[in-house]
Amino acid sequence: MSGAMDKRRRRTRLRLQAALRSLLAEKPLAEISVDALTRAAGVTRPTFYSNYTDLTAMLDEYLTGLLAEMARRHSAIIDDPERGTPEMLARIVEQALIDIDRSDPRLHTLLNGVTHLTPETRFAEMVEQMMDQCDPIDRPFASEAARRLHPHFFTGAFVGMLRFWVTRPDGIDAKMMAAAFTQFGTSGRFGATDPLPGMPSS
Repeated sequence: MSGAMDKRRRRTRLRLQAALRSLLAEKPLAEISVDALTRAAGVTRPTFYSNYTDLTAMLDEYLTGLLAEMARRHSAIIDDPERGTPEMLARIVEQALIDIDRSDPRLHTLLNGVTHLTPETRFAEMVEQMMDQCDPIDRPFASEAARRLHPHFFTGAFVGMLRFWVTRPDGIDAKMMAAAFTQFGTSGRFGATDPLPGMPSS
């Protein structure tokens, strides 16, 4: 019975998430009520509240899934012989950009800010775990203070880049964006090479 209930619960959550995505494509989160969501999903209010406490909890679930998939991809990539190189970072970022659905209004809502939900903090926690995975066990990459700062630095850069990426900038694909992120992140603004060769200068 529990297996059947789990499947039913998952189907219900998928319907609710699909309804939220559809409604967010039409109006901001603040204008969406639980009643409107349940009507769109074809479920009752008690069914909604048996799955989520509120709409923010639905976005939290979406964010959790997004971060889990990015972490899974990262774990697969770091097994590559290029582990610890800028090429590896570029591959991780490129894959993340490819995997993310830029048209998903739930992502746009998160990036625009949601009360009581801080994506940057969650991203930073994931980045810190990624850095721990990449560091040699017997040789920490940096001091404790630097290790606390690094995740927040790269998270700020990544989320800022993601906000730009969802605008679908002309002439910049995922590979180019990842190369630029890696160049800026490892060599600074005045790196040795142009991260976006061929792009017209202003």
